[in-house]
Amino acid sequence: MATDYVPRNEPQLAVWLTNVATKIGNYGQKLGLTDDEVKAAVTGCTDASTKITEIEQKKNDLHNLVATKDGIRDTAVLTIRGLITRMKAHPGYTEAIGQDLGIIAVTASGDLINNKTTLKADVLPGRIRISFTKKGFSGVNIYSRMEGTAKWTFLARDTNSPYEDNRPLANGQPEKREYMAMGVVGDEEVGQPSDIISVLFGG
Repeated sequence: MATDYVPRNEPQLAVWLTNVATKIGNYGQKLGLTDDEVKAAVTGCTDASTKITEIEQKKNDLHNLVATKDGIRDTAVLTIRGLITRMKAHPGYTEAIGQDLGIIAVTASGDLINNKTTLKADVLPGRIRISFTKKGFSGVNIYSRMEGTAKWTFLARDTNSPYEDNRPLANGQPEKREYMAMGVVGDEEVGQPSDIISVLFGG
């Protein structure tokens, strides 16, 4: 069965459109197109290719910005956790100080220990929408990985459904992404891991 000659992947489509814009003038008149039709085709292909390229660059910029933010966030949290551990071990530490700083973990009830959140994924243009139910938790930590890999990547802590994963495709090819979530109470993960859901994301 023949496949469509127009690429569905947008970065590849941009290259294809640029090629058409460059070369259609060589054949248009020979194959029955008017000068105006050729000109309109060149303009349309060029405009579309330019916009696609612009959006892809913004996606890459956002991906890099998110990665930078994640690194800064994780370093800050790790540093603060170390400092708080030292402060809690100091003779002058009191529960009132802990309450004021918000560094006293909330103890999960027996019911929450056995609870697990549920996830649902919807594939949308340029993003995946993850809907979740908190099942009594104050929020959820959302994780993702590529199908067939072992390591989960932390995406975000969210308190209101849905969460949207707008990470671009790593190599411009469709990806099978898996998602899992853990319930959160205070600053601690509690309960059981959600069931893993998987989706095919084409960008």
